[in-house]
Order: sequence, then structure tokens, then C-alpha cells
Amino acid sequence: MRYWFSVAAIILSAWLTPPALAADRDLDECENTKDANRSIAACTRLIESGREVDHAYYSRGLAYGSVDNDRAIADLTAAIRLNPKYPFYYFVRGVIYLNQGDYDRGIADFTVAIRNDSTKRPAYFRSRSEAYRAKGDAARALADHNEYVRLRAEFERRAGTGR
Repeated sequence: MRYWFSVAAIILSAWLTPPALAADRDLDECENTKDANRSIAACTRLIESGREVDHAYYSRGLAYGSVDNDRAIADLTAAIRLNPKYPFYYFVRGVIYLNQGDYDRGIADFTVAIRNDSTKRPAYFRSRSEAYRAKGDAARALADHNEYVRLRAEFERRAGTGR
């Protein structure tokens, strides 16, 4: 009996291992490859497999950000639809909107990122400040810039004290 169990385990592991290794390789390439085309292909395979889908859309959106902003926005929107509470998806999409000159959408995304992230990352306020400045809203730009400076100093103080 023990023999058959061992044989079955070996056969099963041989049968299951290659796809699992391929999926792990895809996950690594999707997240860590600097080559946009390889990253896009790996992320697409992950999305099609149903594994790590929101993060795969996010990573593919980042890769598309260097070659096709419309596809980047579509993928980041898909990631947001799958995981609407994750603030960084909004932040990255907001940066793309900001770079395209779509300041209102950028501001909206930065605002959601700020609301959804309890750490209140300084970069969110800095980017929203830039969008307000580009729109000509100096008062809001200054308020967000001041919050960025305050939060950055707080983060640096915490890092220096080891908290």
C-alpha cells in the first residue's frame, strides 16, 4: 500500500509541477522583467490562467505604461475593478492621467488613493499637488504640497528613529 501511495505521489507531483513552475516563472517575469514585451506576455498568461489576476493587470498596466497609455489605463482600471480598495492601483493610473494632461481624472484617482491608504503616502499628495498646479488651482496645489512636506518629514523622522 505504502509503495502505491509513493508511486502515486511521484506521478502526481510530476504531472502538477511543470504548470506550477511555469506559473511561478510567469509571475516573476510579470512583476520583475524590465523588458515590457516579456512582462506583458507573462502577465497576459497569468490573467488567462486566473492566477494573481488583479496584480497581473496592474503589472501589465505598468509595462504598457512605457508603450501604450490607453492599454495601461485599461489594465489598471481592470485591476481596480477586481480590487477597488488597493490604493496604489489608483495612484499609478492617476500618474498616467497626469502625464496625459487629464488632470481631473488624475486628481480623482489620487484622492481615492489618499482615502484608501491609511499611511497617507507623501507621493499621493505630491502628485495631486502637481495636478492642481497644472490646472491652475494654486490654493489646493499649495495645501497638498504642504501636506506632502509634512508627511515626508514624518516618514523620515520615523525611519531615523527605527519605528
